[in-house]
Amino acid sequence: MYFEMLESKVGEWVKEELQNSNMDTILIISGLVGLGYATHVAYRAVLEVISPELKAQVDQIPIDVTVPWVDTSKNVIKLGDGHTVNLVATFKSPEILLIDNMLSEEECDQMVEIAKSMNSVHSDEIDASLKRPSKYRQSKNYVPDQEIPLIKTINNRLQLLLNFDGYSETLNITRYDTGDFYRPHTDLLLPNVEHNDNYIGFNEVGQRTVSVIIYLNEVESGGETEFTHLGLKVNPRKGSAVFFYNVDKRMLINDSTTHCGCEVKNGTKYIALKMFRQGVPEKDM
Repeated sequence: MYFEMLESKVGEWVKEELQNSNMDTILIISGLVGLGYATHVAYRAVLEVISPELKAQVDQIPIDVTVPWVDTSKNVIKLGDGHTVNLVATFKSPEILLIDNMLSEEECDQMVEIAKSMNSVHSDEIDASLKRPSKYRQSKNYVPDQEIPLIKTINNRLQLLLNFDGYSETLNITRYDTGDFYRPHTDLLLPNVEHNDNYIGFNEVGQRTVSVIIYLNEVESGGETEFTHLGLKVNPRKGSAVFFYNVDKRMLINDSTTHCGCEVKNGTKYIALKMFRQGVPEKDM
């Protein structure tokens, strides 16, 4: 079905690469996306023609990439910094986790005040620099000093919860006012897209493996995080967080966590966003 959506010459190239080369599957998918195909179309088109033998080989490849993980065997998770979080719900395929008490109410209030004390960058400016379509999203964004004690505390807490001390992107804060939104998207990086290589350092630290959204305030109406392929909506609750995986354990694209920030109907929504990456950098980013 999806493979038939590819132009004939493109389809021939995909089959040839899958049959005759050792090219990583994710690079083939990325190449299709670079040609203009939607991520989910590219992903499923490749899966439709991949051979059972290759699938078996993929299953036998040792996993040598450290991926963040949460111990879901416990409902109450005590972290090394003395903080306790509560595992509220898990979605197994794809893996999505809902956590309560990621931040205390006081910590949430402090994060909002940090944002209010800073100059914001409108999402239109960011999207223009990344050559994204206009009105892809509408929000105000803040990148606080990562040496602020509370920011350091949150970064450390996330590392403890995710059992991960590799590279992660800067923790930032986003504000959505009434009428603001974020269209359906994935957090994946595609290595042949210009801004991924030059702006976000794909070549140095690889793919985004896990994304974390922390809700910093109560929203009167709207502002849910919706996983559009799953029919799953997460309502913003102060201090809670949602964790989700952008790749599977073989580092293949997991487009089922495509998500959007639903329009804020009434009020203001503040979130903190943190993304963890595949590799460990050899130098500071």
